[in-house]
Amino acid sequence: TVFKANSYNAYVNGKQVMLDASSTKIVAVGEKGTVYLPRSFVVNTMGISEDSLPASYVYENTYYVAINDAFASMGKKVTVSDKGLIVISQSVIDDTDTLDTLYRALM
Repeated sequence: TVFKANSYNAYVNGKQVMLDASSTKIVAVGEKGTVYLPRSFVVNTMGISEDSLPASYVYENTYYVAINDAFASMGKKVTVSDKGLIVISQSVIDDTDTLDTLYRALM
């Protein structure tokens, strides 16, 4: 699963989806290594149960959750690149060439 910070699109299992089909103002946010996604997207698209999610916070009338811990409980790792690329995968991606290639592919 791949996101770009401040983007309303995500790529889940190779398919482009919107974080919220009703609004292009709902975006992925990454800050200091923590990723925030709309709660409804995490539950409905990513398949994480409501019970396993941390508390939400509201930003512009949308409930967001910090998802790093929720994905960690599923054995997934979250990588946030310097350019704002957010990758959820089986392992942390340290290779900057790979991250740059992914970032360019999403432009």
